[in-house]
Amino acid sequence: PIVMAISAALALGAIGVVSVRGLELSTDFTGGTSLLLQGESELTVDTVRTTIDELGFEGVDGGAATVVAVEDDVLGDHLVSVRVGLTENEDVADQFPSELATALNASLLQADFVGPAVGADLRRGAFYAVGVALALILLYVSWRFWPTWIVAIAAVIAAVHDVGITLGAIDMLGAEFSIPVLAAMLFVVGYSLNDSIIIADRIRENLKKVRDRSYEEVVDLSVNQTLSRTLMTSGTTLLPVLALLLFGGSVLRDFSITLLIGIGVGTYSSIFILSPLVVWFKGRQRGALRTSARRSTRTQQFLSSASPPAVTFR
Repeated sequence: PIVMAISAALALGAIGVVSVRGLELSTDFTGGTSLLLQGESELTVDTVRTTIDELGFEGVDGGAATVVAVEDDVLGDHLVSVRVGLTENEDVADQFPSELATALNASLLQADFVGPAVGADLRRGAFYAVGVALALILLYVSWRFWPTWIVAIAAVIAAVHDVGITLGAIDMLGAEFSIPVLAAMLFVVGYSLNDSIIIADRIRENLKKVRDRSYEEVVDLSVNQTLSRTLMTSGTTLLPVLALLLFGGSVLRDFSITLLIGIGVGTYSSIFILSPLVVWFKGRQRGALRTSARRSTRTQQFLSSASPPAVTFR
């Protein structure tokens, strides 16, 4: 109960942080122009902002632009990422990237533009993707483990817990929420479900085989039997993720961080969230059945005592 309370507090706190601060959405969702520049010498944030203002593009403000220095062992030094929001000026997407690169005496390595309609569609698509994924998980697991449908509820709660903490962590780290990060979040949901299904399936098998232990002891036994498999699978999955984080460069940084945090939290929730939830739901279910049985007994006793005495005719 203590671990579940702490985990619930962390998940709710993370969701609260995201609700208050909001995610740093990339141009994939907000729309706008995103650039990656490489200068011959170091490009400071103030220099880039001042240059943007000097160019004088209508609707483009250097103070409102997102300018971030980038470190990448593959591309080299003196990299900077620039992102400006949507404007009504059509020249921004066509002329702004090249003119800014020329003014800074830098090379334009990448330029992306996302329109407002595309950004809105992607936001809706991201919301629907996560919602549909959780709904399908609930339906499939309910069917797969019926009549033990409580496993489905526990699996979805564990997945929501993983998504909440992962979103809060990447928000605190200042990572951009982009299409690759969304893909990583959906992978985290699937990975958490995979571990949860394996533990739940072992619980079902042990309930048929082990008759001399309580339900709580069977669940504990099942977790211990699958623990080594869960840890080894997570460990081997984290190795390529660490490689992406260390050697993948800035382009894959946010994607790698999301996977790293999500896999760790997903492994934790499969062991310390799913199993206690299944036990708790089972206890509540038994309590409800006992209460219903007592009420039924009392009703029968009342009806028996209130029935009129039998009349004998002679």
